[in-house]
Amino acid sequence: MFMETNLKRIIILLFVTACISLISACAQAPVNAYEGEPLSLDKVAVIRCFVNAIHIDSIDGNKAYSAHSASIDGDCEVRVLPGTHELELSYKSEITSVYTAYYMKTESRTGAPIKLKHNFEAGKVYRLMAFTSEGANGSFSWEPSISE
Repeated sequence: MFMETNLKRIIILLFVTACISLISACAQAPVNAYEGEPLSLDKVAVIRCFVNAIHIDSIDGNKAYSAHSASIDGDCEVRVLPGTHELELSYKSEITSVYTAYYMKTESRTGAPIKLKHNFEAGKVYRLMAFTSEGANGSFSWEPSISE
């Protein structure tokens, strides 16, 4: 009985550890979109994806500074130097609808890339959001937005 209880505890502990590892693996490290050592947050502007479907494809034409959220809550973060920057953004989303236990439907939504210029200030955090609309003929469009 004592060994069985300890075995159950060990299995539960291993399960919880595995779940925490999977969740933390989805988190993405911030992208520093500038050369050199990482700067303190009061010297850079922080851009956070507020929607998981938004992809930052490039910053000022540099594709090395790209990011997208790997989780459903939109966790991407990019840090830029103060000033005006041009972001090339795209929208890629998959929506899965479950109709019955045996039938699921997955629909992809892809928005054309959009370039967005914004003046970023040091020490501020900016939220990158998307407004979407779908036409009666099934067409899809989106518009990015940045707010503090």
